[in-house]
Amino acid sequence: MTRYRNKIHAGIPEPNENVTMTMGNKTVVDAVFADTGLDVFLDGLKRAQGNSVAAEAAALVANSVEMTGISVSRIDRILEEDVIRGEYGLGANAPRSLYRTVDRLGENSDTIVRYLGKVLKKQYGVRTDTVFMDRTSLFFEAPQQGIVRVGYSRDHRPDRPQVTIGLSMDRESGMPVGLTVNAGNMLDVTHFEDTFGQIRHLLPEDAMVVLSTH
Repeated sequence: MTRYRNKIHAGIPEPNENVTMTMGNKTVVDAVFADTGLDVFLDGLKRAQGNSVAAEAAALVANSVEMTGISVSRIDRILEEDVIRGEYGLGANAPRSLYRTVDRLGENSDTIVRYLGKVLKKQYGVRTDTVFMDRTSLFFEAPQQGIVRVGYSRDHRPDRPQVTIGLSMDRESGMPVGLTVNAGNMLDVTHFEDTFGQIRHLLPEDAMVVLSTH
């Protein structure tokens, strides 16, 4: 029996004006923001003028979910498209104001995390009877600046500046209930005080805090 194998040649599409975006991720992010009230809360941080902080935060989150490790400089190029900005309800200045929003979110990070912690307890029954706390670090291929500092490196890269990260997680639900980002040269004991202080209001009197050491 003779067998014939057909070769299928895919043609290269012609350039066009089509625009694509992460609509599925946007829908999920919008739903989470609305369900937790985070959209209203973030807009309470809004400037006197300019875009909605919640809308710009939603654009950041939705696109970060789609492209792990994406930088703000990539997202600002995405928001240069009129159609995409329209979907998020953002004005033409969004690619520039996005950087100010990132700063604003960082400046209010403890307030945002505390708000979400209260929502998790009230709406979703996260009890925080037992909380796991751990610290890690992220190093940068960049010179020292701001909180990016040389310190004890868990990544075995003492030659690179870093930031230290503290994460708190509820054991029963597996939900993160706290997140702190500090200077790369901050001592663990100092970072622990910061991380514990962030979630202390969520803990019942008989709560157990489990620390990871490695």
